[in-house]
Amino acid sequence: MMSTLEELQNIAYAHNGSRTAITGYNASVDYVVQLLQDNTDYNVTLQYFTFLYFQELAVPVFQQTEPEEVRYINNVDFRNLRYGGSGNITAPVAYVGGGCNESNYINFTTNFIALMARNYLTDCSLQNKIDMANNKGAAGVLVYYDPGTTGLFGSGLTT
Repeated sequence: MMSTLEELQNIAYAHNGSRTAITGYNASVDYVVQLLQDNTDYNVTLQYFTFLYFQELAVPVFQQTEPEEVRYINNVDFRNLRYGGSGNITAPVAYVGGGCNESNYINFTTNFIALMARNYLTDCSLQNKIDMANNKGAAGVLVYYDPGTTGLFGSGLTT
């Protein structure tokens, strides 16, 4: 007889290595409910809930169009932020420093792409930076690491 952990691992194997809400969650729930009903006196009830979910439906494309065309490579040169928007944006880029303060946007023009530094997080969170750019009418947001920092960063943004 297999242990509960082995059964849950088998569920993960059957669902592309995962028991997350997207792949194997329902099978895991069904297993635990059945286990409790068969082996305890518990009256099992389920509570349903909603959660935020992000999935890239297409490979993101990022390219510079002027003064010369440069196409950047996804997950090598850039990474889409989790919960980032979708669509095509072609707009000029405007540097907004850390992007946290009103003073960063004095010369910012609506419908420009806001270019901001990631590492200036002492002023505000990444979420606040993006919210500020959106409130100033940015067409999009580009976030970069400060010079000297290597690698790509991800984001735990929730909205």
